Amino acid sequence: MLLHVVSLPHRDWAPTNDNEATASLTWPARPAITPDKAGLPRSPTLSLQTTNLESLTTYNIMPKIFEYFGFIFFFYSMEHEPIHVHVLKSGVEAVFDLIIEDGELKDIVYRQGKTAPMNEKDRTIAETFVRKYYRNIIEKWINFFVYKKRIRSTKISKKL
Repeated sequence: MLLHVVSLPHRDWAPTNDNEATASLTWPARPAITPDKAGLPRSPTLSLQTTNLESLTTYNIMPKIFEYFGFIFFFYSMEHEPIHVHVLKSGVEAVFDLIIEDGELKDIVYRQGKTAPMNEKDRTIAETFVRKYYRNIIEKWINFFVYKKRIRSTKISKKL
């Protein structure tokens, strides 16, 4: 049995006919799970059903870390190593793994996200952004996943 919660509005998000966001949070039914204060089981996993991540950032389910000219850079809350960042642009998702050796960036590896592949132009822009801001991405990763701190999104309005 699965419990679904949909349409989580962001505090700054106003729904319109062409700007709707829904997401599905799915919790496996396990008898030993204790409900949280809202009466929902703990340890949710997220199933992305939207290209508008604004509705999810308030709940820190998918913390958005950067916005850059239509690109949204984010983490899923239940991530794994290696350190990586998800990028969404025009409904297409890409994933960039940061390969670190001796404390320095050795490589960035592209993986296709849960959608169609990102076009070459957007992929190049996203990878260039990740390369430039990789230290910030790592810092936000550590703050969120290791120190369990809430992280803030940064809007970058200066072209690379």
